[in-house]
Amino acid sequence: MVYIIKGGNIIKRGFRILLAIMILFSLTGCKGKADGDITIYKGDSSKFSQEEIDSAIKVVEDNFSFPGSELKAVRYDEAKSDDVIKEFMEYGAGKGTDIDPNNIIVLFSEFDVTGKNPVLSKGEYKNYSWTLVRKDKDGEWKIEDQGYFYWGKIYEKLRFKLQLNIQKTL
Repeated sequence: MVYIIKGGNIIKRGFRILLAIMILFSLTGCKGKADGDITIYKGDSSKFSQEEIDSAIKVVEDNFSFPGSELKAVRYDEAKSDDVIKEFMEYGAGKGTDIDPNNIIVLFSEFDVTGKNPVLSKGEYKNYSWTLVRKDKDGEWKIEDQGYFYWGKIYEKLRFKLQLNIQKTL
C-alpha cells in the first residue's frame, strides 16, 4: 500500500518555523549561562565591567565550601548589590572604614544542602549574599562578609522594639 501525503511543503514549512522558534529561544533568555553545573546570572552594570564581575564570581565559586552542599547559581544584581553595600557601609564591617563603595560588589547565590552539614538543614538556600571588597580598581576581590544579614534592617527592628519597650515602661 502506498500513501500519498499531500502538502509536503506545509510539513517542511512547519518544521522550519518550529526550528526557527527553537533557535530564537536558545539565543534569548535571562543573561544566564551555565558554568559547569553552576548557573551564572549577570545583570547590566554601570559600575563594573563584565570581567570585574566574572572575577568576583570566580572568587565565590572558589571559596564555596559548605559541607554536604552544592553551589547551584551565582547572581549579580546591581540594584540589590547597592542596597546591601549601603547597609554594609552604614551598619556592617564597612562602618568607620575608608573602604570605597565603588570597590565593593555583592553577589547572591543559591545552593542545595543534600548531605551532612553541621549547621545547615537539608534544603535549598536562595539569596545568600557574598560581599567582596578590593583595595582599588586593579585589586583582587576578597570576601569581606557573607550570609543573610542586612544590618540596617536588623538594627532598625531592634531599635524599634527597644523604643516600644521603653514606652511601655514609662
